[in-house]
Amino acid sequence: MKEMLEFDTGNWIMLTEDMLNLESAVDFVSHEENGAVSIFVGNLIKIRLLNVTVVYIHMLHVVQICMLEISNFTGSVRKSSDQVDVAYLAYEAYESMACKIFLNICSEIRKKWPTVHRICVHHRLGNVAVKEKSVIVAVSAPHRAETLDAVKFAIDEIKKKVPIWKKEVYVDKTSKWKAN
Repeated sequence: MKEMLEFDTGNWIMLTEDMLNLESAVDFVSHEENGAVSIFVGNLIKIRLLNVTVVYIHMLHVVQICMLEISNFTGSVRKSSDQVDVAYLAYEAYESMACKIFLNICSEIRKKWPTVHRICVHHRLGNVAVKEKSVIVAVSAPHRAETLDAVKFAIDEIKKKVPIWKKEVYVDKTSKWKAN
């Protein structure tokens, strides 16, 4: 596991084989000075509606506690790819380079949206089973627009620049490397 927590810059970066904890990410970015927190959660799910409902209910709970405006995005990996059911994803990374690029993305976000307060980027490595989170990006700022734009920017940049590779492993035991 690689983890970097920078309280002075407000960044929390983590690559881990452990389950990702959405509540910890939300707690980290939540602050009384922020009016908005936006979150992207990438899940490997079979039933999208059920998972979105669970995340939505959790977000409502966070709104009541933090008095923040919460926008959430749930990304999902399709249950089937090329007509074959996915059993799990296997993630690998060039970890030290990935962390460096995560921090560069955080810096770019702060240049584009100077009011951003905290940024949390957590990505799973190893095998990620159905219904497990593979990536969390959470951003807080005084206003919703900055957080929505920053989260979208972050996830797009992660997919383009970070050396993390994904292998789809199918229920029939075959596998195929895919772009992250």
